[in-house]
Amino acid sequence: MQIVKDIKLYEPFANEEFKCMKCMDGLGIVNSQHSLLGEMSAQNEWQKPNKARSTFIHLSAYENFANENQLLLLGRTGTGKSAIIYSLKDDIEKNKIGRYSDVIQIDEQDFCEKLAELCYDTDIDRFDATNKIRKAIVTTIYTEVMIYCVKKYGSECNVLTNIHRYLISKKYIKINNKEGTDFLKLLKSDDFEEEIRKLDNNKIIEALSVSKILISMLETLKKSNSNNDEVDMFFLDENYYEKALNELGGFLKQKNKKILVLMDSFDEYKINDKAFVVAIKSLILACFDIYNNSDNSSVYFKMALASEIYTRVLTHLPARNHSNTTVIQWSFRELIRCMALRVVSWYHDTEAKYADKHYLFNFLRKYSVLDFKDNKNAYNISEKIFDNILPRICKTNSSYTYLTLAFISRHTMKKPREILQIFNAILDIIINEDNPEYFLKDDGIYKIKDVVHSLQYTFIDQTLSLYRIFIPKIDIFIDKLLRGHEFIFSITDDFNNTLKELNADIQSDTQNNAYLSYYNGFDILNVILETGLLGVVSEVRTIETKNIEQFGTDEAIKIIDAYFEYQIKGKILKNDNLQYVIHPMCYEHFCCFVGMRSMVNTDSYDKTELLASVISTE
Repeated sequence: MQIVKDIKLYEPFANEEFKCMKCMDGLGIVNSQHSLLGEMSAQNEWQKPNKARSTFIHLSAYENFANENQLLLLGRTGTGKSAIIYSLKDDIEKNKIGRYSDVIQIDEQDFCEKLAELCYDTDIDRFDATNKIRKAIVTTIYTEVMIYCVKKYGSECNVLTNIHRYLISKKYIKINNKEGTDFLKLLKSDDFEEEIRKLDNNKIIEALSVSKILISMLETLKKSNSNNDEVDMFFLDENYYEKALNELGGFLKQKNKKILVLMDSFDEYKINDKAFVVAIKSLILACFDIYNNSDNSSVYFKMALASEIYTRVLTHLPARNHSNTTVIQWSFRELIRCMALRVVSWYHDTEAKYADKHYLFNFLRKYSVLDFKDNKNAYNISEKIFDNILPRICKTNSSYTYLTLAFISRHTMKKPREILQIFNAILDIIINEDNPEYFLKDDGIYKIKDVVHSLQYTFIDQTLSLYRIFIPKIDIFIDKLLRGHEFIFSITDDFNNTLKELNADIQSDTQNNAYLSYYNGFDILNVILETGLLGVVSEVRTIETKNIEQFGTDEAIKIIDAYFEYQIKGKILKNDNLQYVIHPMCYEHFCCFVGMRSMVNTDSYDKTELLASVISTE
């Protein structure tokens, strides 16, 4: 294959046709009901850890996040943050990760919502997490670890008299029968330590949940005035807590134990709520505080966070070391491997949904989940598997054909959740038609694009779900900016004028939103870039395609390598000197004008992309 020239800016061919991609939202070809390849929710999947483990892909992000100095796991909704949290917990519990002896998982949604509720009446600067809020979170986490140690290590913990004294004094643990009252009376007595040593740990009948501990601490804080000495007295409480913390660190070091506290992300961040944003900010700061003290305490704290909310909160955080964050990025090959692994797992699962349809996929009999352990061969196996049900190439709405697997990936934002939805739909159709060769015969080469395009509204809806919370009409505003636009463009005066009008409309529409009012220079374009619906051009290649089956044309085409938000660690900003490209997922939804001899390559960051084996400089 000959590359005619490399250029930095896109320039259309003189005779290139631009076609309006008519909206196909709601196309009725897909009615996905079976969800053969797994649940959309990792929490549901990991109810059966062994089964979930069989389809788990170990990304580099997983290995990185397991390291002690990695505190925040960032990823957009649907990229697998929860799966990594559950897998990490499962590996530690099964002693597969030696650096931690124990693991505790906390419900982040419950914790954050309780924290936000209590932040409302706290005298705080709107976007500044005060020391006492952060301190309350840190104390809560350590208290949860103390309760865990008391409950798990039984008689070993009977020597931890300061921990018992602290937990009993605050009523964070309750003791069976009248002994509980007796211990409260003995708190300041010399007899307390002797009685604790006699205590049968089975008599501890109840421990407060972590969110109730947080409530207890913050309610006390709200009653205190702003005098730091009085606030500190709450935490010290006659030095019970501080002595307990020192005792905890000494015990864990002596026993050579390290305890990891994990907090999973969730999908319903209230980023229009200033108290909620303060809660998230405080939580991140507390995470760093615990890390800074981990050498003394042997307690580690990691949390997963949606990139969308982190971007919002990051603006209000003091400078932090980004080396402490791990960002989830999926490559094209990893996504396809993930789907092939799930197909094989489904085939061999006798309890799977619609297992009676296994006969449609008899070619899977010779494969097993163990075949995917060798990373070098896993993709080749995946490709062979899908060659049995999908055509090697598919017809697009442009004048050229496309490699089918690359086409599927291209119309997503590299989220396993999106790829999962597409392959679920493909398998649904095969099962409904009772024909494993449905896409291989007759006009099957044309049907793949219809399946993919029919899901584009679902994907865009998922992408914007969090943003609708603080801009309820965001779909309307984005539509006004992108509908009928050319798929590639530079920022012009007309575009800037439209942008100003839309930004003014947004400010007017959300004028009572305390969160938005914080941004004096709010720009909807930055939000669109942040969602990944819009990317920037990095390189343009003009390629001769004669006698190359993939492209199905003898005319030269242009391949536009583009970067999107989900491909890089950082933020893409508005720049009048750049060219922007609308994500291929959005062409039909926004009725964009697309060059019939141009291809936007959304995998330009991925050195293992399938196109690399077809497009070479040799």
